[in-house]
Amino acid sequence: MTSGHPSDAIENAVQANIVAAKYATEMCIRDRYATGSLQTGPSIGIGLTVSFRATTSPCCTTKYITHVGTAAQLQVVSSSSTTALKKSANWIVHVGLGNSACLSFESVDSPGSFIRHSANKLLVNANDGSTLFSQDATFCSHEALDSTGTNALRSWSYPARYWRHYGGILYIASNGGPNAFDTKTTFNNDVSFIVTSGF
Repeated sequence: MTSGHPSDAIENAVQANIVAAKYATEMCIRDRYATGSLQTGPSIGIGLTVSFRATTSPCCTTKYITHVGTAAQLQVVSSSSTTALKKSANWIVHVGLGNSACLSFESVDSPGSFIRHSANKLLVNANDGSTLFSQDATFCSHEALDSTGTNALRSWSYPARYWRHYGGILYIASNGGPNAFDTKTTFNNDVSFIVTSGF
C-alpha cells in the first residue's frame, strides 16, 4: 500500500469524487498548503493580460508559455519576435470558470479559448460551456516552488498536479508519479513561472 503509483484511471476517479464532494478546498497538497485559501503567493489580477516565463536554467529562461494550434508549449519570445508569436504568449486572466476562488486564462489570439487540461496535457480549446471544461480550465495560483519564479499554477480539479513544462510541452504533473513528465528531477523549477505583463 505504500509503494508504486495508482493507475491514471484510479487517480482520475478519486479526484472526480473529491471535486464532486467539494472537498478540494480542504486538501493539503503535498504537505505544502494547509486548508483554507485556494490561492497563495503573488496575486494575478483579474482582467490583466499576462505572460508566463519559465525559470528552469539553463534551458528555458527566455521561453514563455505559448500555443501552436491547441498545443500549449514553450517558445523563445522577445520584444523582437513576430506579432503573432507575441500574441500567442499573451493570456487574459479571468475568474475561474469552475471555481470563482481560482483563475482561468483566455488566449489573446484565440478569443473564447482557454488553457485547460485534458489527458494531463495543457491545451488551448474553445470554451464549450460544459461543467467538465470549466473544471479543466480552472487553476489556482500559488507561490513559486523555486527561488526565482513568482507563481506556480495548480489544477483545481486535480489539486496534486501543477502546470509543468517537460520537453517543451506543458502538462499538469505531480512531483513523482507514473508518467515521465512527473519526474522529481527539476520539478520545482519546471512548475515555477515568472508572471509578467503581456507582450
